[in-house]
Amino acid sequence: QQKRDAERRAMLAAIGKGDRVVTRGGICGTVIGLTETHVVLKVDENNNTKIEFLRGAIDQIVKKDGEGK
Repeated sequence: QQKRDAERRAMLAAIGKGDRVVTRGGICGTVIGLTETHVVLKVDENNNTKIEFLRGAIDQIVKKDGEGK
């Protein structure tokens, strides 16, 4: 369990602008803003919809900025 916790902390620390992520609630978006405790995701390109989440709500990084399509 300590290993999983360490991996999760490393993943949350590695989040950067432009990364595609999925929240624990299943919302997919692109990171456009970061603070120490919050992440702002752009979830709709057409309407420029943004949602702010606690950093801990991020479940996984789907694609790092700069990685293929």
